[in-house]
Amino acid sequence: MKKLVAGIIVASLTGCVSSYQPAQPAQVMWEPTKQAKTDVRTALKQCDFIDYMSAGVQKIHEQAQCMRDMGFEPNLSSYNSYNCYGNAPAGCIVYWPQGMAKPQSVKAKTAP
Repeated sequence: MKKLVAGIIVASLTGCVSSYQPAQPAQVMWEPTKQAKTDVRTALKQCDFIDYMSAGVQKIHEQAQCMRDMGFEPNLSSYNSYNCYGNAPAGCIVYWPQGMAKPQSVKAKTAP
């Protein structure tokens, strides 16, 4: 009986320690460089940043350039092909370079 209870507890906690990590939102992805002119939230607002893949490829590239011009660089470490689906954050464009309607596999991660 004790083994059964212990097994149930272990099985129920397994999901709590999984290595799954959701794709991070833009306010976490964009990191300031020494040239950053403001904080990340202000920069996102000034760049009219839409943090969804549904914003479209052109808009994502335009806002990424704006963020770079403001002194920020993307940290793409939280993005992978397993957590970039649905209406994913804009940073997922590294896995969907032609937009969600035309998925392509990407061999090397490139910043938006």
